Amino acid sequence: MPIPLGSLAQIGWLKETTFGTKAGNTFLSLPFISESIKANIETVKIDVIPGTRSRLYQYEPLSRMSVSGDIELPFILPTNDQALPSGVSSDPFGALLEAALGKSTYTQSGTPAATTSITWALEKTLPSLTIAVDRNTYNTNTTPTNNYFYYTGCKINQLTITGEENNVVRLRVSINGQAEVLTNTAPTFNRPAINTITTAKFWQSQVQLQEGSNSTPVKVRSFEITINNNLITDRYFNNVYSYSPATGETTPSKIVSVIADLPEGRREISGRLELQFDNTKWYEKFLSAAADSTNYNLSLVITLAGSYIQAGTYKATITLPKIVITGETPNVNGPNPLNFTMNFVAYQDSAPDDELKIELTKAT
Repeated sequence: MPIPLGSLAQIGWLKETTFGTKAGNTFLSLPFISESIKANIETVKIDVIPGTRSRLYQYEPLSRMSVSGDIELPFILPTNDQALPSGVSSDPFGALLEAALGKSTYTQSGTPAATTSITWALEKTLPSLTIAVDRNTYNTNTTPTNNYFYYTGCKINQLTITGEENNVVRLRVSINGQAEVLTNTAPTFNRPAINTITTAKFWQSQVQLQEGSNSTPVKVRSFEITINNNLITDRYFNNVYSYSPATGETTPSKIVSVIADLPEGRREISGRLELQFDNTKWYEKFLSAAADSTNYNLSLVITLAGSYIQAGTYKATITLPKIVITGETPNVNGPNPLNFTMNFVAYQDSAPDDELKIELTKAT
C-alpha cells in the first residue's frame, strides 16, 4: 500500500464572501514548509453519579468545534523577469498578506495596463478564508473517499516575518477558524510555475533605523516582526450555528456547535532586531524612553530581495513609521562577541492603521 508523502501535499486558500462559506473550489497555492492546521472538538464532562465507576459517553457530549494551526512558508517574490499580478485574486502570496493586514492596492499604469507596485496596509477588519489541504491520503485508498480537508471561516490571528543568518526569510501564518470538513471533492490548486517565483534571502536584506530624516543602516544577525490581530475566539451561541462533521452542513440540530464569527481585537505589532553590541547608541534609546521623547521618533525599514538589490530587482519594503525600543540589556553569556536584542513595539504614527505597511516594487 502506498504511504502518504508530505512532499506530495498541497495547500491553498480562497477568500470567502460570507464568513464560514466556501466560495468556490479553485484555491490559490504556494510551495510551503509545513502546516499544523487541525480541528479541535471539545467535550463537556457532566459530574453525575451513574451507579458505576465506568465513564458513560451519554454524560460526556461533544460540544463545539474550532480550528487552529500554522502555515510556514518562504517569503515569496516574483523573479525579475516576471510581471506583477494584476490583483489579489491571482496573487497567492498577496492574498495571505491581505488576509493578515486587511487591505491590498495594485497600482497599474501603461497601455495595456500593468501592475507597477503592490501595497499591503492595515485595515480595521480582516477577510476570512477557506483553506484546503491535500494531505496525499488518496494514495492509500483503493477506492478514494473523503480524502480532502477543508477549513472554513479561517482568519489570520498572527503573521510573523523572520529573517536569520544562513536562511531564507520565512513567513508563519497562525490561523483560527470555524470548522473542518473532510470530503471526496478534490480542490483545484492554482500554483505559480516554480521558475516564476523566488525566495527573499536574509543575506540580501537591508535594515535601516531612522531618526527623523536621518537614516542609519544597521547590521543584524536576525530580525522578526509579528502582527497580532488578537482575534476573539469565544463567540459561540446555541444551535443556530451547529455543525455536522459527517456532512459539512451548517444547520440546526446537528452534532456540535461552531464559532459564529471571529471579530478582530486590538492589534499589536512587535518585533526584535539582534545587533552586535559594539556601541550603546540604540541601547540608550531604550533607557531614555521615560525621560526623552526622541525615543518615539524612531522608524524601521526592512527591505527584502531575492538577489542583490539593483535596478530591475523586485524588492519588498516593510515600513514601521513609529517604533519604541523596549529592551533588552546585553549580558555576557560567555567568551563570544556580545549581542544586543533590540525588542520593539510599533505604534500609530499620524493616522489610524498606519503602524505597518509592505510594498512590492522594482528597484530603480
